[in-house]
Amino acid sequence: MIDAERPGDLTPVQREILVAIRSHMRDRGRPPSMREVLENVDLDSTGALSYQYGKLAAKGYLRREAGRPRTVEVRLPGEPAFPSEAGDLGTRLARLRESFLGRRVATVRSGKGS
Repeated sequence: MIDAERPGDLTPVQREILVAIRSHMRDRGRPPSMREVLENVDLDSTGALSYQYGKLAAKGYLRREAGRPRTVEVRLPGEPAFPSEAGDLGTRLARLRESFLGRRVATVRSGKGS
């Protein structure tokens, strides 16, 4: 796990990116697309933003699910580190199971299930 606690290790653009992502999530309840982030930071292309995402991930401030849009998560200096990937997978599987079982129980109770 990477410990990202020194605010001085962020460039001004990197700090802008983190704040833009966090603000978008707070205001809209979902992670932003790269184009939505670009609307709020001083970069010209998704390639430049992707490069900065990589730098932020290496520093421990950002993570994404590869190949999936709108999966970006951020942490700001002073916030706890991300949980381990193994823990995240277990949590996701548990939520998926609960969601599936919840729908199955509701369907059976309504008389629509087999």
